[in-house]
Amino acid sequence: MAKKYVLLTFPENLIKEPIIHRLGSDFKIVPNILKAKVSYTEGWIILEMNGEKEEIEGAIKYLKSRGVVVEAGGEEILKREAGKKISNVRIHLTFPDIESRKPVIYEMGKTYNVITNIRRADMTEKTGWMDLEISGSDVDIDKAIDYLKNKKIMVSPIEGDVIE
Repeated sequence: MAKKYVLLTFPENLIKEPIIHRLGSDFKIVPNILKAKVSYTEGWIILEMNGEKEEIEGAIKYLKSRGVVVEAGGEEILKREAGKKISNVRIHLTFPDIESRKPVIYEMGKTYNVITNIRRADMTEKTGWMDLEISGSDVDIDKAIDYLKNKKIMVSPIEGDVIE
């Protein structure tokens, strides 16, 4: 039995198709998703494939024929990231009048070692709201969210992938 690690990058037209399922049902392999990020417009997966060498090669040929970019060596990415537990959370912020004019997102990122990505926002002189993605360790993310709450900024979780 053989094992192969691959990094798969999916174009937008394939995001909603059950391609990984097809690998397991159409080829005699066991696909194991080790890491992934998928949205409505793009996606990538680090996949471990277990099975006979010929079946794995057939599965890779199938993926490429569908337009998936297949790169060998996904395990190197995993090894580089070993020990780094990074999480992503998406939150909706509602700002009180006074805080909407201060650089609280910048201060939060700098103080709590998190990466911030503003996905959508509407800020005025008097009020504001923002959809924010925060990446970092679980502990740092929790501290950053507590910081926002202490600033009297209303924090609500965003469920699912509604802001892609």
